[in-house]
Amino acid sequence: MNDDNSLPEGDLAQAPHPFTDRVAQAEKVEQQKKSNLLSRITHQKRRRPFFGLLYGPPGVGKSTFGSQLPAPLLIGAERGLDQISVDKLEGPKNFVEFYGWLEWLSLNEHAYQSIVIDTCDAVELLIFEQVIKEWAHKTQSRGTEELGVDDIGGG
Repeated sequence: MNDDNSLPEGDLAQAPHPFTDRVAQAEKVEQQKKSNLLSRITHQKRRRPFFGLLYGPPGVGKSTFGSQLPAPLLIGAERGLDQISVDKLEGPKNFVEFYGWLEWLSLNEHAYQSIVIDTCDAVELLIFEQVIKEWAHKTQSRGTEELGVDDIGGG
């Protein structure tokens, strides 16, 4: 007997299951995820710059340590490199000059493998000076010599 809502008996084996396509698609997506994840696994070392901070009291040997890194260039933001025989840039006048040196070193080929900044607290003062100068220019304030970085934007 054949009513309008049923398939002929010979076509039952060929009728697709309503969820077969969905299951096959989900399995395919899952396989792709696994293969994408597995293809991202690496084993070899990456050569990336190493960034470190050496902290200690004055005279303990931080600059001397930096001078013994591979092919070093020391940037002396304060006095203190006079007694060390090493390639050095001494005393940037302001943060713009200091930043210009770093930018040049990062964009150009050179033989230096290690860049040592001596000291971070001296660079911090150059940054504060620049922030005050830019704030005074932006707000058209006068008397910036009386301002401290804590006076700008709530400190």
